[in-house]
Amino acid sequence: MTEGVVVSPYIADQIGQITEPFRMEIAKGRIVKITGGKQAMDLQAILEARDEAGYNAASQFALGTNPECLVIPNTREVA
Repeated sequence: MTEGVVVSPYIADQIGQITEPFRMEIAKGRIVKITGGKQAMDLQAILEARDEAGYNAASQFALGTNPECLVIPNTREVA
């Protein structure tokens, strides 16, 4: 089960590239607290607006180790 803190992610679905620091606390596999500026509050609002079981599950994180990788403004590839 995922436990811990994610600090200053650089991209998030539905928000895009993160331009200000924020923090997500994760307990028992769920995002339980988000703090920070406007983008953090936008993410909190997205999660709260969903009325689905498990929508706040911390289920996918990617760690970048490739120095040649480009940071793009969203997480979807365009064909």
